[in-house]
Amino acid sequence: MLHIDRLSVRFGGLKAVDEVSFDVEEGRFVGLIGPNGAGKTTFMDAVTGLVPSTGRIVLDGRDLNKYRSHQRVRAGVSRTFQSLELFEDLTVRENLLVAAERQHWWSLARDLVRPRPSASAAEAVDRAIMLLDLGAVADLLPPDLPLGRRKLVTVARALAQSPRLLLLDEPAAGLDSGEGLEFGLRMRALVEQGVTIVMIDHDMALVLRVCDRIQVLDFGKLIASGTPEEIRTSDRVIRAYLGADDGEPAAPSRSAG
Repeated sequence: MLHIDRLSVRFGGLKAVDEVSFDVEEGRFVGLIGPNGAGKTTFMDAVTGLVPSTGRIVLDGRDLNKYRSHQRVRAGVSRTFQSLELFEDLTVRENLLVAAERQHWWSLARDLVRPRPSASAAEAVDRAIMLLDLGAVADLLPPDLPLGRRKLVTVARALAQSPRLLLLDEPAAGLDSGEGLEFGLRMRALVEQGVTIVMIDHDMALVLRVCDRIQVLDFGKLIASGTPEEIRTSDRVIRAYLGADDGEPAAPSRSAG
């Protein structure tokens, strides 16, 4: 489904993502991990068109490099961000409708005549609410929900855009280990429903348990790619998380959180 070929992002003299290449198969759950500053969020920013990049990004055979960020959403790429970014004065359902409703040049005139959501947007919202079991809180405001539910709302909002590919940037951050595992299993259930997911997370136990394949970045480079068991036993991955490069003595420990 997704083909990444030598993707690079440069900020001045810093190469934040350095010729990263890998594929994501349809209906798979892929983890993207690495120490702080490894380039994980910048990678997602590049795929979604939020930062300039070089290399190729191909979704279902369609070259996304020439698309702006909103056009990539329409092509089937949706994402969450590390911060929740929910509209706190709108209900859960209304938050999802904001994302689901496609805007066109005639949208303002249409809303003046027919101030209600389109049938397709309402259907997409209902499906997202159903998939994440948010029906009981659909008419509540985000501040009235516990953190775990608010996290699910951000995922549901991305799902309401009916994506082919869902990118999650540290969606379980701030949850304890039990809440994080419950969240991860819900994401696993989405994959079983046919959603393709790439997820950044620092909880190694969570990623190893729920993902089909894992990609590991360090200093912008892809240093490992494989199944959870292959990543668990990779000396290169262990060295990266402990702060030592190949052929170099161990440096002071570097946090993965």
